[in-house]
Amino acid sequence: MRAIVKQLDKQPVLLRSDDRENAPTQYRYVSGADFLELIFGLLYDRYAIEDLPKLVEKTYENDFRPLAKMVFEEDDIEIAQGMDFSVTCSETNRSELPDKRLEYWTKWIGEADYTWVCPLWFPQGMTVSQKHPRRFDIPTLLLSGEYDPATPTHWAYRAAKSLPFGQVVVLRGIGHDVIDSDPCGSEVVADFLANPRRKLKTGCIEQMQPPQFTAAAEEQRQGPATQRAAAIRSPKQMRSPYRFRHRFSTSPKQH
Repeated sequence: MRAIVKQLDKQPVLLRSDDRENAPTQYRYVSGADFLELIFGLLYDRYAIEDLPKLVEKTYENDFRPLAKMVFEEDDIEIAQGMDFSVTCSETNRSELPDKRLEYWTKWIGEADYTWVCPLWFPQGMTVSQKHPRRFDIPTLLLSGEYDPATPTHWAYRAAKSLPFGQVVVLRGIGHDVIDSDPCGSEVVADFLANPRRKLKTGCIEQMQPPQFTAAAEEQRQGPATQRAAAIRSPKQMRSPYRFRHRFSTSPKQH
C-alpha cells in the first residue's frame, strides 16, 4: 500500500473508462491520496472488502484495470442527506469556509462539494454544550461493523460509557453499512426493539464469518464453480461503495 501511494503521488495515473454504448469515454487522474480514498470507500461494503487484496495486488503490479473499474463504476448508494449534513457540518471548521455565498455555489459546481451548505444548515454554529457527551438512561443499541472506516468500533464503546442501558454489537466482517450488509443486522435490531432493556440473545452474531479474501494469484487457481458463485451476487451486494468520486481530479496539476 505504501509503495502504491508513494508511486501514485509521484506520478498520478490517467485512467480511461471502458467503452460503453451511448456513453462518452471518461478520463481521470488518480493520485496516491485518491487511491486511499477509494480503499476507504470500499470498506463500506462487505463484499467489496473481499476484493481488496486483489485490487492492491493488481495495482502494485501496474495492472490498473481493476482500479479503473472501481473508479468508473456507477454508484447507487443512497444516504440520509440531512443527517449527512448534520454530521459533516458539525465537524467542519467554519472559519475555513468562504464568507460570500457566491463562492459556496462556485465550489459546489466545481468540486461537487457540499461544505457550502454548512453556514445555511447551522446558521448560528454549534454551541459548546452540544459537543459534550450526555448521559441518558434510555435503552440504546449501538451497531458497529468490524471494518467500519467512518465510525470505528471503539467510538461505539466510548459512546456507551454515558449510556447505562446501552448495548454495543460488533458485526464481524462488516463495513459501515451494518443493517443492509447481512440479515443478522436486522435480526439484532428486531431483537432489541422487542425488549430494549433485555440483554440481546441473537445467535446470528456468533455465527457470522470473516470475509473470504481472495488475492489475484489465488483467484487463478479457483475452479469454475467458485467463480460462478462470485458472479451471481445480487446487485445490492455488488454495488460500488465509493461515495467520494467528486474528489478525483481531472488534471495532474492539482496534485
